[in-house]
Amino acid sequence: MTDKQQHHEPKKNFTKLNKTLVRLKMTNTGFWLITVLGPVFLSVPIGTIIVAKFYRHHKETYWISSISLLIFGGIFTKLFQTIFV
Repeated sequence: MTDKQQHHEPKKNFTKLNKTLVRLKMTNTGFWLITVLGPVFLSVPIGTIIVAKFYRHHKETYWISSISLLIFGGIFTKLFQTIFV
């Protein structure tokens, strides 16, 4: 390439889902929803990776995720015992 030729990268297209996720991530409510419900509904490893990627700068993130997993684990265990035993 010569100096006069420039390489232009294609413009990124942001979908409504991407915009919604970014807005959710930036709010306080989004922090709590993603931190509490992410590992429970996505699976522990994937949800924890997403929480760590979004909120690694918050010190309380890992504690909130761990406590929510324990609480939901207890709720699901009690619900299973009530239904099937």
